Amino acid sequence: MKSKHILAVKHFDQFLKQHALPVCENANVLKKDQYWRSIILRSNERNDLMMTVVVHPQSLSKNEIDQVKKDLLNYFIDGSGHECEINSIYFQACANNRCTSEDNPFELIYGDEFIYEIYNEKKIRISPESFVQANKKAAELIYELTLKHAQIDENTIVLDIGSGMGVHSVMASTIAKKVYAIDPLALCIEDGKFNAKLNNCRDNIEWICGFSEIHLHRILKKLGDLHGNHSRIVAIVNPSRYSLSNRITTVLRSISAIQRIIYVSGKTDEQSMHNFYELAAAERSKLKQATSPFIPTSVYPIDLLPHTIHAEVVIKTKIKDSMAAVHDDTYESIGLVKPEVYVYVIPPRQSATRKHRAADWKLDAPNFICRLKIISKGEKCLIRLEDRNTGAHFATCPIDSYPSIAVENVEDSTRYFVIRVQNDNGQQAFLGMGFNDRSDSFDFNVALQDHFKYLKQAKQIEQEAKQTASDPSQQQQPKLDLRFKEGQTIKINLKSSLPGDEQTKKTVKNPNESVVPGILPPPPGSTIPKLTPPPGSTVPKIAPPTTAAAAASLFSTSSSSTTTTTTTATENNNNNNNIHSDLSWMQF
Repeated sequence: MKSKHILAVKHFDQFLKQHALPVCENANVLKKDQYWRSIILRSNERNDLMMTVVVHPQSLSKNEIDQVKKDLLNYFIDGSGHECEINSIYFQACANNRCTSEDNPFELIYGDEFIYEIYNEKKIRISPESFVQANKKAAELIYELTLKHAQIDENTIVLDIGSGMGVHSVMASTIAKKVYAIDPLALCIEDGKFNAKLNNCRDNIEWICGFSEIHLHRILKKLGDLHGNHSRIVAIVNPSRYSLSNRITTVLRSISAIQRIIYVSGKTDEQSMHNFYELAAAERSKLKQATSPFIPTSVYPIDLLPHTIHAEVVIKTKIKDSMAAVHDDTYESIGLVKPEVYVYVIPPRQSATRKHRAADWKLDAPNFICRLKIISKGEKCLIRLEDRNTGAHFATCPIDSYPSIAVENVEDSTRYFVIRVQNDNGQQAFLGMGFNDRSDSFDFNVALQDHFKYLKQAKQIEQEAKQTASDPSQQQQPKLDLRFKEGQTIKINLKSSLPGDEQTKKTVKNPNESVVPGILPPPPGSTIPKLTPPPGSTVPKIAPPTTAAAAASLFSTSSSSTTTTTTTATENNNNNNNIHSDLSWMQF
């Protein structure tokens, strides 16, 4: 949390202790003679601070409410709270559990009307009721992932359902043919229009206030009239604050032009699961026109608020007809991630029969330090080395079997390996790789073994199924019936111990006895030997090469009995490290 937010909370707490009106014990449970409900603090990267104060009016007169506003200004502008350097103070008198700006408008009692934030090079206006992610870095990653997987081009029509401030619409408008931004709050629509004008967007965004199937029907009919039924439509659905009803999912599935839905939500709850079912169900009796289901193909969780249970997910779905087939190898899973491995350019093997030795390498001077991932995709398995900070791709090691020549253990250590990396042209090179701890190398071995063990079991199950299908005698074997027959009973004897039984007598446990029966206790004075880390743990952190040319020069040295070179292309990936919170919500 920002120090400026902490300071503002401390001052507001001091202000409440001095004020005559009592504080609400629970902002959501309204009680008589309790007034101060909550405050909301928002700040941008420039540290501009907006404070929104929510008060229950109870039976206060207009003059008394005006006095409360003056008390706030006297403390935070003219008093000791001045050191908070607040740019905007909003006030809302709310007598209900939750009041929108339409029910009870937010009143600006001091400072600037808005604050501004930059998201992926787009300047966005933030108002008191704007829905803003509390973590700017994570929010930028969400926007980037959404647009990347939407695959928008100049012929795409975008439906931004739950547009909020219009960030997705503003970013998509630079590429898309047409954007329809839909949100139920008029204030959000106004923010979106302003943000589009602020960023000099093309006049291809239509803003619609509403969030029902009636509005969607109207829009989709308009799409058919203007662009024809063969238009390519992508829907970005963000129902975090609103319920996505069955009727809306029915409308989304009734239009064959919608080929892709990107579902963004911070609440993967029962309602979200029901939405997925409605979108992916094979048969829908409510649909007037039979359409293919939307199949989730990728899920991207974003740690929105570190050290909490809250996360945002971006889920990519594709209509089944647009997929050639849904196979297991369509899905990519990461079996292991190690944030720090040491990579060495190693000398050639001395002979074909002798194994590599880590002692022959310069262990105290690794050529670079990378992040390692083991990625499985169907029957394929590969080791991916990438930059620890940027995620840029450095080298790939495809593995057909394990153990194999692709990954070899060295002769003199369990922490070091030789891997065979390969580029897109099929060129190969051998590199040394080491872990800081033996537990990391153990995890590495287990991850590779698990992948090929799973493939072996899958093949066995497939072969057994074929044998059963080809052998009629096995098909006709009756199934074992374990059901109770009519009138059949069972008897269960529960042996209870009486006060005088020997079983209730307490036994004195020998402190030298092993906790687990059948295992001998450790010998007296025995200690577990400590493992010393490799010399690489004290060397400077050398980043991998960031250009293809640098990588090519690194692999130009012969590293095996067959001299080969590798040229790797750099692929910029997203990094979600060192994320700091930019906004926070405080409640009293």
